[in-house]
Amino acid sequence: MLKRVLGGVFSLALISGNAQATDLIFGFGSISYKGALMGMEKAQNSDALSVKFGTSHMNMVDSRWFYDSSVTYTFPSANQSNGSAIFSPQGGTINVSATDFSLSSWDAQTTIGYDLFHAGKHDYVGLGVSFGVNLPQIESRGSQSDSGEGDSTASASEADSGDSSQPVGVPAGESADAELLNSKTSFYGYRIGPKLVASKSMGDGVSFYGEVSYMPQLVNIRNKTFGTDLNIRGNYMSVAVGAKYLVWSRQPQKVGFLNLGPEAYINIGLSHTRLRLDKFNLDLSGNDFDLYKSEFDLRNTTIHIGIAVTLF
Repeated sequence: MLKRVLGGVFSLALISGNAQATDLIFGFGSISYKGALMGMEKAQNSDALSVKFGTSHMNMVDSRWFYDSSVTYTFPSANQSNGSAIFSPQGGTINVSATDFSLSSWDAQTTIGYDLFHAGKHDYVGLGVSFGVNLPQIESRGSQSDSGEGDSTASASEADSGDSSQPVGVPAGESADAELLNSKTSFYGYRIGPKLVASKSMGDGVSFYGEVSYMPQLVNIRNKTFGTDLNIRGNYMSVAVGAKYLVWSRQPQKVGFLNLGPEAYINIGLSHTRLRLDKFNLDLSGNDFDLYKSEFDLRNTTIHIGIAVTLF
């Protein structure tokens, strides 16, 4: 799917002509994810570093039709859960040990739309349809093998025997210990929905922009360690605001194998994305405990700075 999105990006580049405003943007901010995976009953918060490569609002062949595209990679961000005590539906307690978590992500999107208002390159209001993929991966770094005690050991034996049709409950008044195993939970999300974009120039090479999108999303969730393969519905929301400042406007110049110019911009802004999924739960301890289902919520707020240069 990621290859198809990238293919669409390059196809649109050909439609729009030879000159492409290519953005290279670095972001630093905070990332938070919570719910649906054992050990993540409380929000996991950490710093996040990302890099984005793409093309901002570009009109095609001097028309009001536009496109934009981007590919973003969020570098692994690590944090440690302090452990938690969670309740089973039967009323018992499951004591989850402290665990290291790490999250990384790929995101790609392409938008095709039409400028409802267009007064220039940096003065427009447009509405489009975005197509995107979102590929987060959460790694839990626990023990190499199940080391639970009491009820958790018994449940692990049931799972090993192949009797996993009935999750193991912990009765009221009893408790069990759970240590998360080393595993990776991968999310493969596909989305489509509307996107609103706008920009206003303020003279002297300065312009301000904003965009917002909201897209229903279907996510396939896999964890090879536990043989997990789920399809969960949810939604994806993205908001961004920022400013562009014209650094130069001159004749194109050749740098290496690229022709740069005639314009370059500094891009500074703030973006926020949120992925929310319907209720589910994965037992990352391998004990097949009966657990309450909960929503999964992933949020990323980033301050970004970058440069946009026209390439030929």
